[in-house]
Amino acid sequence: MRFLRWTLIYRSICVVGVAAFSVYGLCRFIAPMSGITEILSYGAPIWPIGLAGMSALFVLERELRRFVWAPLISLVVTLAGMGIFESRPATPSHVENRFDLITFNISFSNRRIDDVIAFLREEPQASIVALLEVSKDHEPALEALVDVYPYKLKAGITNTAYGLMLFSKWPMDRIETGDGELPSRSILARVDNKDESFLVLATHLFSLRSKFPERHRTESNRLITFLSKPDEPMIVLGDFNSTPWSGRLSAIRASGNLVPARGRLQWAPTWPAHRWWTYFPVDHILLSPDTFDLHAFERGPRQGSDHHALRATISMVDYER
Repeated sequence: MRFLRWTLIYRSICVVGVAAFSVYGLCRFIAPMSGITEILSYGAPIWPIGLAGMSALFVLERELRRFVWAPLISLVVTLAGMGIFESRPATPSHVENRFDLITFNISFSNRRIDDVIAFLREEPQASIVALLEVSKDHEPALEALVDVYPYKLKAGITNTAYGLMLFSKWPMDRIETGDGELPSRSILARVDNKDESFLVLATHLFSLRSKFPERHRTESNRLITFLSKPDEPMIVLGDFNSTPWSGRLSAIRASGNLVPARGRLQWAPTWPAHRWWTYFPVDHILLSPDTFDLHAFERGPRQGSDHHALRATISMVDYER
């Protein structure tokens, strides 16, 4: 009797597991429906691992073997939903005039700001750096980077709130926008790289997991609207609090005709870096594909933050001709 009871239990786990993984595999399509489905979609990378375990039970249980196609189909749906099967940008051959970008949510409570500065000074130094969650206490130490980055812009840093800082080795000017045209925690600048110029937008969207889920949707919609307007080369980087397979980030990419910088996999998990199970890819670097080519992409250290840094090596297409 006990054996029959346990058999029923793990068979039920198999069925429920496959059904759940199939639903999560559709996360790219269901994520835009509500804040709850978007939050659920964050967990997608872990489901194939669990699904493999469920599949093993199907294979081991003789009576369930004829249904082994179910977890296999579910696995394909899950991987497709996560974007594993998307085409990846080809790495161009060696070209000159490459430069690096870094986006790093350093965390407003980070007490290792000296380690952050040491990381930014390491060779090869990035040409453009976006730092997020910069507090008033961080600001004086970061000002010391002026010898490496003579051009800087900042926004939203007060005694009661954290903000952003954008650093550049090249001249850049802030572009003012109308009230409410961009997400509140954003910096838009035009960077002059020798004879070429392009826009850089650093942004930090509110989290759906916070007490401001409606603000996340409002500000991401602002970003979508804004990106549909400029007809200029653009780099958008920062903490989007959205995964690559979420409908929200897909809409952001589509509105500006942007492609994500990425490595051999679709995502680079960046949060929560202070946990052993870091697997939420919520920080991104998005590029105008007709202007920029991606040469390298990697996840950097966390240096006391709850996020990992991201680094991309790119070049401008015009330089390759």
